[in-house]
Amino acid sequence: MKNRLLRKLSSALVTLTLLASWATLGSPALAADDADSVAERLLNWEATGPLGGDVRSLVIDPQDPKRLYFGTIDGQIYTSADAGETWSRVAGFNRPGLLIDNLIVDPRDSNVLYAAAHRHKEAGGFFKTTDGGRTWREAEQLRGDGIHSLTQAAKDPDLLLAGTNRGIWRSRDAGDRWELLDTKAAPGLINIESLAVDPRDTNVVYAGTWYLPYKSTDGAPSSRTPPARTPSTRARPRASG
Repeated sequence: MKNRLLRKLSSALVTLTLLASWATLGSPALAADDADSVAERLLNWEATGPLGGDVRSLVIDPQDPKRLYFGTIDGQIYTSADAGETWSRVAGFNRPGLLIDNLIVDPRDSNVLYAAAHRHKEAGGFFKTTDGGRTWREAEQLRGDGIHSLTQAAKDPDLLLAGTNRGIWRSRDAGDRWELLDTKAAPGLINIESLAVDPRDTNVVYAGTWYLPYKSTDGAPSSRTPPARTPSTRARPRASG
């Protein structure tokens, strides 16, 4: 109740300030019309959620439009089950110091969430829950990386891509195992701030860096060295004569 009163008072103060400033500009009638128009747009928005903090990521459950999650600058995740009217902290996730820049709710199962984080240029990590946030598992392979972007393929939800300062990681099993993609052909493909997978073709991947966008059309092969071919043990035919 207190938060709602504060929100209404804040909206009223903003509106009064705008009306006072516009009253001194141009024609009084025109200024009043502009003020009413802008005030109406402002009043269509209201603050929601816990006061304070920096909301770094915000997602809606594809299966439940009233269920929301947001990640903060201090390593916390909050959730709402009533379209933002009330919020509670996800107690199972508590990583002070992490910037939770990416959250994804799996479209197939509302209990499966993915979170990716960083500490600017320092390590953050990838986290997955399969029980709605009560427990989380951290990916060992990404523990040393700061993750700035995370995306899920629409055509194949098991395919996840994570962008880090070093390059791009890929998971083909919904975040259980990860492999570093081969980006040697594009030396500038580091500091990955955004990622997208073509919804029609998972081989088409887009990556945005601090400097340029990049595109791959071959599924972005991994950088793992293929296993060495073992010599054939099949006996060679003897030479005749």
